Amino acid sequence: MLNSETHYAGFWLRLWASVVDTVVVLIIILPILFAVYGENYLTLSNDQLGPVNTLLNWGFPAIGVILCWIWRSATPGKMVISAQIVCAKTGIKASIGQSIIRYIAYFISLIPFGLGFLWIAWDDKKQGWHDKIAGTVVIRDLADPKAAQKRLWGSVLIIVVIVILAWYFEGTRLSQAFVSQTDHSLQRYSNEGFSFGQGMPSNLCWQEMDWRIDHRCHDLQCKFGQVYFLKACLVASATETAPVGYVRSV
Repeated sequence: MLNSETHYAGFWLRLWASVVDTVVVLIIILPILFAVYGENYLTLSNDQLGPVNTLLNWGFPAIGVILCWIWRSATPGKMVISAQIVCAKTGIKASIGQSIIRYIAYFISLIPFGLGFLWIAWDDKKQGWHDKIAGTVVIRDLADPKAAQKRLWGSVLIIVVIVILAWYFEGTRLSQAFVSQTDHSLQRYSNEGFSFGQGMPSNLCWQEMDWRIDHRCHDLQCKFGQVYFLKACLVASATETAPVGYVRSV
């Protein structure tokens, strides 16, 4: 039963739970989407995406979240913050009907600039509009505060590691793709008789050019979508000499 000693999960804790849930969903669906649509999936337009994309981005999260609520009264993110969804009147596990209504009501909370979610911050029982519509509340089990803190900070560490790894591997992929494209462009312009450093086509979008002769090698670092050339010695002619460019942004 709910009483004056009940601990309701506040806005920031539930926001973190949403971050954890989002990461879990992405870990599951992104490999499938890349396998179906190829490595350029993130650059494809809606017209190029098919039913698999719709199913995984909309159907899978909906079914997964509702099943978690029915099974454990919590998604992985809420488990991390030691929270569970219960009926606001009885304090017992939310019914299947309440779980389905709660998920549908997410969209009502989202429509007016997310006001239904922000409502959690100042509501007495920390209910969002979706909670009020479904008749639910999110409470925390703090019977073991130390264990709860360990789960919370453990999740922070895991998410940080995942983000760093994702950033690194995506940066490596972009670097390789960019080098491949640049290598092809330089070889083509060399074959067409361009003299590097003079008359360089503007569509290469290179801002600072510093050409010099060196051995062939690729050494790139990607950061937040920007490619920084530390050193890129690309084959430009049959003599196996190449220009080196330092590029601030692409």
